[in-house]
Amino acid sequence: MKIKKIGLIAVGLLIVGTTNAQTKGDKKEKQKKEKISPEELFATGDLNNDGVITLDEFMSKNGNKEKSKAKFNKIDFDKDEKIMKEEFLAYQSNKKAHKMSDEEQFASLDVNADGKLTMKEVIKTDEDRSKGQAKFQSMDSDKDLEVSKDEFLTFRKLKAEQKNAPKPSPIERFKMLDANQDGALTLEEFITKESDKDKAFGKMKAIDLNRDNKVTQEEFLNHATKSQALKDKRMQNPENHFAELDSNADGVITLDETMKKDENKEKALKKFGKKDTNGDERITEDEFLEWTKKKQEKEDKKRIKQKEQRGKTQEESPKSKFLLRE
Repeated sequence: MKIKKIGLIAVGLLIVGTTNAQTKGDKKEKQKKEKISPEELFATGDLNNDGVITLDEFMSKNGNKEKSKAKFNKIDFDKDEKIMKEEFLAYQSNKKAHKMSDEEQFASLDVNADGKLTMKEVIKTDEDRSKGQAKFQSMDSDKDLEVSKDEFLTFRKLKAEQKNAPKPSPIERFKMLDANQDGALTLEEFITKESDKDKAFGKMKAIDLNRDNKVTQEEFLNHATKSQALKDKRMQNPENHFAELDSNADGVITLDETMKKDENKEKALKKFGKKDTNGDERITEDEFLEWTKKKQEKEDKKRIKQKEQRGKTQEESPKSKFLLRE
């Protein structure tokens, strides 16, 4: 009799366990099918249904105050301290753009579907207004204040080629910055390549060792060599790098510690989010080492690809063909 009872209990538990597993599976499947649209997502954030999301409403839905505020500022394009529905949808569209083809990206930006992009359409999806303006000007090759589909696709193709192109050497970078080719870089020449003037000034100050308000090629190369050596050292000894960032030696890196080490707050927040994989607002040594490993693997792959491209370019050059014939 006892054996029968035990058997019945076991069968009952098995049925309950199977039902629970199926229920969880069904819930996950349901969640996948019922994906919330950007419009519905906006509605859930607009708590008082007044057509805008305030900072308080936004922060009530997100745990990390610093991250929430930074994200809010990205979406609040016109900086009026509230997110309009149009701003929210534009931000969501920009997030999806990374997965779209170039043609789909153009169509998503071309709000009125007239086959061309205005400055407003381009800037609206960019986090930084000045960057958006610079991007528009780069795309508008004929300077008619409109970006045609052909101009957009040409720009995208060029960007892809630049991304995959071998990284310029420090000497090449110096020559690119030295607009008047006088062998020295001024603050103005730095600013043309940096959208942030304070950042450009800080960078120049670090390189200009003799404080004569100009950077010679020797100073530039010296700084580049030291920077690369420090980068290599950190990649080879990530544990030591972690210890450097963990200023109070409590075994984790907080957002405040990250901010202290990085001049740009937006950049620091972005970096922090990548390393903080479980989103608990602190980076453990394991998380940091895993991030370093992935970064190293990515850089190794890029280096191999660039090496292959350099070899291909040399093979295709007329000079190399002549040498091969000789």
